[in-house]
Amino acid sequence: MIPTLQEIKDRVYADFQSYGYSAVGQEGAPETMLADHLANEELRTYTELDRKLKAKDPSRAVGLDLDALGISKGILRETASVPVDLTRQNVFFELKAGASTPQTIPQNTRLFTQSGVTYLTVESVTITDTGSTGRQYVNVRGGGEGASYNVKAGELTLHNYPDTNLISNNTLPIETGRTRETDVEYRPRVLRHWSILRGSNFEAVEAQLRSLPNVARLDIIPFQYGVGTVGVFVESTNPITGPALIAQVQAEAEASVATGTRIFVNYPEHLFLIGEVEVILTLNYTLDLVTPQVKQAVINYVNSLQRGETLVYRQLLSAIIGIDGIVDANFSTFQRGSYDVQNKRVQYIQNVNPSNLAATAEQKWVTSSEKITVCTPGTSV
Repeated sequence: MIPTLQEIKDRVYADFQSYGYSAVGQEGAPETMLADHLANEELRTYTELDRKLKAKDPSRAVGLDLDALGISKGILRETASVPVDLTRQNVFFELKAGASTPQTIPQNTRLFTQSGVTYLTVESVTITDTGSTGRQYVNVRGGGEGASYNVKAGELTLHNYPDTNLISNNTLPIETGRTRETDVEYRPRVLRHWSILRGSNFEAVEAQLRSLPNVARLDIIPFQYGVGTVGVFVESTNPITGPALIAQVQAEAEASVATGTRIFVNYPEHLFLIGEVEVILTLNYTLDLVTPQVKQAVINYVNSLQRGETLVYRQLLSAIIGIDGIVDANFSTFQRGSYDVQNKRVQYIQNVNPSNLAATAEQKWVTSSEKITVCTPGTSV
């Protein structure tokens, strides 16, 4: 561990005083300026040495340094990619009966999902007839990089072509978008192929731990905290990874790895969503009728997010507005907190703007029914 500058200064000052330089520490004294210079140089040396050691240690290297270590073992980081569909038998346009023909749909026409994911056509197509007989398939690409642009079958139903008689759709999912692999995801793959991993059969240990009840995802990171240590990152099939599962994984891991290896079990930081949903209802629908459905829709969306996945505000609202009887919805109160797994309570609550909320690779969004309230305009609780 690198000492702080103050710790180094205290030691250097003590050394000077032991040699009779009693003025050290007094502002402006030559002894003080020399001691401060030596302390700063020592800290710089510590920092530079730590940086060089870190760059050669796959358990600590980050960014390009981790890439270099992975490449040396033939392990490449997965890069981000734009989803594309080149089947020519998937995404299609067709015109409703009664529409004028022929019509040419230009290149770069935008297609959308209900949640706002965008695709662009990469060529123009001409439709010469209405209905399925005039159907034209078209090549498309996602509007951006990453897995968030992947779509399921039947989702590309909206477009920006001016003729409302035009129908768009996709018969198959498009799942070729990839999100750049983070250091947290890439590091275990590098470590598995690094020569220093001898001493424990980590693949067998990982398989054993994955077989435990309620384990949804698990990563083993050898040497995460130095030589002789193993980090285990575990996620539960339940929204929150609780103490019972953590203790079970800890005990099983300690019984499986090589003697003398220290086990550190980690779990996601649970970011907790708290909010009040204001809904506008149609006639014949009451707040009591829709409240359970609204709460469940919010819970289903938030708790289904994977570790590191962003909470997309528009998608959250879409899940609510899709409920029968709800015309529109918004969050009149939008808060985030941190869930304390050991004490089972939400802490560090703060108000945030109703917008997209990001999560790091170690964080996961969760919520619960008691933390979501529902109201209509003028009835806020």
